[in-house]
Amino acid sequence: MPSQDPNGYSLLNKNSLGIPAVCADYIEVGDIAQLKNVLNTARSSGQSVLVLGEGTNVVFARDTDNLVIRPLFLGTEIVQTLEDEVVIRVGAGENWHELVCWSLSQGFFGLENLALIPGSCGAAPVQNIGAYGVELNQFVERVEYVNLKTLEQVSLTSTECEFGYRESRFKHELQNRAVITHVHLKLSRQPGVNITYPAIRDYLDQNGLSSTPENVFDAVCSTRRSKLPDIRKIPNVGSFFKNPIVTEEHFAKIQSIAPDCPGYSQDSGAVKIPAAWLIDRRNWKGKMFDGVGIHQSQALVLINPGHRAGEQVLQVARNIQSDIRQAFEIDLEIEPRVI
Repeated sequence: MPSQDPNGYSLLNKNSLGIPAVCADYIEVGDIAQLKNVLNTARSSGQSVLVLGEGTNVVFARDTDNLVIRPLFLGTEIVQTLEDEVVIRVGAGENWHELVCWSLSQGFFGLENLALIPGSCGAAPVQNIGAYGVELNQFVERVEYVNLKTLEQVSLTSTECEFGYRESRFKHELQNRAVITHVHLKLSRQPGVNITYPAIRDYLDQNGLSSTPENVFDAVCSTRRSKLPDIRKIPNVGSFFKNPIVTEEHFAKIQSIAPDCPGYSQDSGAVKIPAAWLIDRRNWKGKMFDGVGIHQSQALVLINPGHRAGEQVLQVARNIQSDIRQAFEIDLEIEPRVI
């Protein structure tokens, strides 16, 4: 049942950025029948709802009058076994990193580069999570969701999810209209690896390790832990800005004033620039502003050790955006969802 606190329900411990926001009510649902019952009740009372996973990629800009629903659909099952591949169906409430660990233990490969990304499995396709040369959409076969208004159960293929760089259909036309319940992933039964990312190759070389999925998993975990703060110790949402993609002409212009600016060519002919490099170049890394700041080891991560309000966090982000725009003519896009 939802909470009955007349003062609302605190979301301080429900978002990894540590924002002391309050919602009208909060409830966790573990199956589709319960979800539909909660949605029917909310609709009958005229109350709007907000779907929240583990809260690792959200910024509460203000308190909300919504009923916050957290899907806790659990369970992982093998739904199809092929000669070289396997398809698994994962509940939206399962922890993402624990799924990566489980799949590796089962001999199902491909997700190693996505280890230690915080959040739930249901949130993963919304953001099309990615790291170290790999993106989730490479493995998604389909995503199941419940329509918030019609209560219809829908299944979308990977193509229908319209995945892009940190993008999906769930961030646009289906935002606030869908509750993801399960994700189907097609994984390899052959131990192939992706070591295109320099930091992963360096870890393997420095430690004299072969390119196995297990060693890539260890490399990813070690690299992430060395660069990114633990959300359990320092409130953050990981990368706060997307890496901007610019034209070759724009990149050449930046290199004319900053020859050491790194860039990565895209299939489209454009160039991706690390947002962390841009922010670090402008000397933001390590700075604090009354309880909100930029992590000392990773310029891409905003931290909120003072548990300040979301608007204060966003103001620091806007200041960074303004500075980068003025210096490089680049509009940095915020990566987490702002509510």
